[in-house]
Amino acid sequence: MKTNTKPECYGHLFPDFLNFHADSMAGHAFTCRIETTHGFLAPRKTVEVNQEAWDVCCKCDRFDGCYKQSIAKLELEKVLLAMN
Repeated sequence: MKTNTKPECYGHLFPDFLNFHADSMAGHAFTCRIETTHGFLAPRKTVEVNQEAWDVCCKCDRFDGCYKQSIAKLELEKVLLAMN
């Protein structure tokens, strides 16, 4: 019998950008890094995929809803960050 409970990672594929205060921030499957440089160079920004976690996510029977919720959260965070 299936339960209706969602995994703890549900809806957290990406980092929480509203609370991005460190040089590295991880979601369940994606990590963002900002490497500061010296002088006039702009910081280096990278996105890393935790391939093992992503593969597990893709096999999860709740992936579709989790992905949609993660994207919706990301879009709302973008709006809030643009309001600053």
